Amino acid sequence: MATTTRMFCFVLVMVLMGCCCSAKIYKVGDSKGWTTAKHGSYYEWAKRKEFQVGDSLMFEYDGNVNDVTQVSTRLEYQFCNSLSPKAVYNTGHDLVTLTEQGYHFFITSNRSQCVAGQKLVVFVVHDHPMIPPPPRKILPFGKDYKVGDSNEWTVPEESDFYSKWSEEKQFHVGDNLLFYYNDQVDDVLEINSDLEFKSCDTTSPVAVHNAGQDLIRLTKPGIRYFITSKIGHCEAGLKLRVVVRPLSKSVPKKMQFSPFDRLINSLIILLIMATTTRMFCFVLVMDLMGCCCSAKIYKVGDSKGWTTAKHGSYYEWAKRKEFQVGDSLMFEYDGNVNDVTQVSTRLEYQFCNSLSPKAVYNTGHDLVTLTEQGYHFFITSNRSQCVAGQKLVVFVVHDHPMIPPPPRKILPFGKDYKVGDSNEWTVPEESDFYSKWSEEKQFHVGDNLLFYYNDQVDDVLEINSDLEFKFCDTTSPVAVHNAGQDLIRLTKPGIRYFITSKIGHCEAGLKVRVVVRPLSKSVPKKMQLSPFDRLIKWLHDSFTPHPHH
Repeated sequence: MATTTRMFCFVLVMVLMGCCCSAKIYKVGDSKGWTTAKHGSYYEWAKRKEFQVGDSLMFEYDGNVNDVTQVSTRLEYQFCNSLSPKAVYNTGHDLVTLTEQGYHFFITSNRSQCVAGQKLVVFVVHDHPMIPPPPRKILPFGKDYKVGDSNEWTVPEESDFYSKWSEEKQFHVGDNLLFYYNDQVDDVLEINSDLEFKSCDTTSPVAVHNAGQDLIRLTKPGIRYFITSKIGHCEAGLKLRVVVRPLSKSVPKKMQFSPFDRLINSLIILLIMATTTRMFCFVLVMDLMGCCCSAKIYKVGDSKGWTTAKHGSYYEWAKRKEFQVGDSLMFEYDGNVNDVTQVSTRLEYQFCNSLSPKAVYNTGHDLVTLTEQGYHFFITSNRSQCVAGQKLVVFVVHDHPMIPPPPRKILPFGKDYKVGDSNEWTVPEESDFYSKWSEEKQFHVGDNLLFYYNDQVDDVLEINSDLEFKFCDTTSPVAVHNAGQDLIRLTKPGIRYFITSKIGHCEAGLKVRVVVRPLSKSVPKKMQLSPFDRLIKWLHDSFTPHPHH
């Protein structure tokens, strides 16, 4: 009876695991199949899904008039270049299995149909979870260690290189090992014992990794052993022994004050030293200045906070706001299951790459101050959540006017023009919309154009001539912008031309011609002091000793 019961439980568990972990087959485009589509349709179809190694794509179409061409690079995908395909399928009922992590690009070799939107990119996140990962509440976000640092995972010059590398570090539960190597030359095998490690025994590995970029999480205390299966490489020193320590009970660090906090502290001391009357005036002036010039704190996502979001939600949240140096972002979330990872580049942001973060925050109530102009990129290190839309880019326009701006004679701070106003940079309903928008305004040297758009759908190309503008010629652009939030400064008089590279969009009216006028020669007005300058002058007059006559 007991044996029968156990057998039943075992079969039940295996069936349930099979339901959870079996590979899936996705019919591309669902009922529409693989055919000429509205631009962005296949992007919309794919973005809600999480593809894993072992899943398959089913392409159904008329094999007499179409095909499926797999290409290797994003450039080939973007420009519908099928000249050097990775693979071509043309049966009309093609099942393509996703055998590796990363991006997979599919187009049709019919260029006009591809340009119109018949192309698909899918991102394969990871292998099917045959063994459930440990709960995130138990396992914190630890450090990432790139094995071998700049040497990466390759045969070392000195056979004890990796043992020295490991001994110099302290690994804890929750940390990650990042193995980078040429997957045509090496791999990573995890083994069980010190004996297997010493003798480079590859007969009974615990796990085999061969992607070329492998992230291995340290989930429990103990010793972990890693070697390569390539005979001769392990014996030459390509092996690693890691001692994993339990979770450390960290002592809170000494609080670091921001420059703004230090300024406030200095002002408090100054107030104490001042006389009662002067102190009152000083506080009054500072209070008035605070109303005009104080930095803002933005709670990311408003009431929803920092969490798994519909793709584009944080873009929508940010695009209506003007961020300045000194402003802060407040991230609120469950610190046991999430974090905030600041990355340096747009590529890391786009591809949810958290391997080389600029900064990591994981308290659950993080206040991040924007200390410089330009783009700031934030993602979660939980890759599936990031891919689903939990990522944020903010553009910092300029400083709060705590420091006087540079002389107006060099290049003035002009006006900011949001291209298209509420319509933003998108295909208009009327083809002359942007020409009318431009004609209604007077642009001068020093002004800025702000382009807001969905970077998955459009971009901004600056071109040279009226002829290129008229015919939407994208072959020789002066500059290409594809950030989704682009600031372009008008630095000299003349005519500037902007179009999109998306065929059909430019012809439909998504292009703008801007006439930039020289600086206007206005009669110099009596210099007006800003509130900050008046404060400085008052402080100087009040606290500078005056000679007695």
